[in-house]
Amino acid sequence: MRYLILSFLTICFLLSPQHSGACSDEFALDTETLVIETPGGEKHKFHVEIAATPDTMTRGLMYRSSMAEDHGMYFMFPTVKDRNFWMKNTLIPLDIIYIREDGIINHIHENAVPLDETPIPSKGPVQNVLEINGGMAAKLGLKPGDKIYIEVPADKNDG
Repeated sequence: MRYLILSFLTICFLLSPQHSGACSDEFALDTETLVIETPGGEKHKFHVEIAATPDTMTRGLMYRSSMAEDHGMYFMFPTVKDRNFWMKNTLIPLDIIYIREDGIINHIHENAVPLDETPIPSKGPVQNVLEINGGMAAKLGLKPGDKIYIEVPADKNDG
């Protein structure tokens, strides 16, 4: 029986980086709709996984071989400070968007190189970070100064 349990756990571990199989629920994260609004009022929506615990923040988007065009990961930190991200074990290019406490984009690092462990600085104190597919920020014309917020569904406003 111990051998079966150990084998099952090993299979879960091997399958989890690809987020497939019966065991991947361990890494399933809450998702929200995130909106990026330009000063001109144009809005771009993303379905983002929320990384808010040390484990989910450490894992981030590591080991994924693809991500839908309108998806991303939103890192919610409890404090404001200069931050550095890297691409260790990250297989897809990403745009890393550093966000100030007031929800305004501070800096966008476009097309971070997969697997590169060079620190990518926020270039100033920020609270949160958004990762989207590499090249998406340029494609949408995103810039520092754009506003980012989580969309609150109408049914949540009624309570």
